Amino acid sequence: MVCSDVIYLPECVEPLFKSLKYFLKKDTGKCLFVNNRIRIDIFSEEIARLLQELNFEILEDNQEVGVPENEDMKFRVVLLKHSS
Repeated sequence: MVCSDVIYLPECVEPLFKSLKYFLKKDTGKCLFVNNRIRIDIFSEEIARLLQELNFEILEDNQEVGVPENEDMKFRVVLLKHSS
């Protein structure tokens, strides 16, 4: 599954992570989640809550990927695993 700009609106955060949980196999399903730093920072508390509530494990979290001199071109890259 490939998606783009799915957390542009706050109402999209929970349905996105519930969908990921549904489609990923328990204990082996992984997801690479990439989002613009600006947007992910706005929703970081909600995302953290949902990851814990839905039993996702963060395998890697690279928070400063992109162009160093341009804040609009910085991304957060998170590798998630659906744990049982």
